Amino acid sequence: MRYYLKTITLLIVTALVMVTMNNCNKDNVEQATQNEAEQDMNTEDILFSEKMIWFDNSMKNYADNPNYKSGEQIQVDSAIWYLEAWLNAKFAYTDEKYTKTETKTDSLNITINLDELVEMDELATVKNQLIAGLITMYNQSSLSNKELILVDLKIVSINTTEAVVSLVPVFGEKSTLIVNYDPFSDTCWYYGE
Repeated sequence: MRYYLKTITLLIVTALVMVTMNNCNKDNVEQATQNEAEQDMNTEDILFSEKMIWFDNSMKNYADNPNYKSGEQIQVDSAIWYLEAWLNAKFAYTDEKYTKTETKTDSLNITINLDELVEMDELATVKNQLIAGLITMYNQSSLSNKELILVDLKIVSINTTEAVVSLVPVFGEKSTLIVNYDPFSDTCWYYGE
């Protein structure tokens, strides 16, 4: 009888070990699947996404709480890059097809210091001005069924107290293509490439 109990106990322990091993293998397969999905995004994509998340969170913090981190500054060219990249990543439909396009132009001034640095509080204010300007230009567009395709920001001039930045959005009219027209048929035009 003892022999049978030892045998049954050994079988139960073996079964438990095998179940545990199978569960570990399942976890490893699930982890491998997640890793493969993450590998679909290359390192540059991940870095870009992290930068956009940082910028978006920073701008929310400064908008909700002026002087969130009093005195924090960023170089003006970096500020323009972040604003342009954030606007395009968040609001632009760069991968759609449009039958017509329309470009608008405007400019804005960004207060800087002698080292060409922008206060983050100022940048949060500029971000809101940019969005308001884009909404105004969008509403003034004569296109129907329109979407924002791309936003281009460039520093036009810098003096001791401010940087003048040009704002050039491209809007597109989305409708069924009658002819095979694609203003951005070259796959390399996508933002960031």
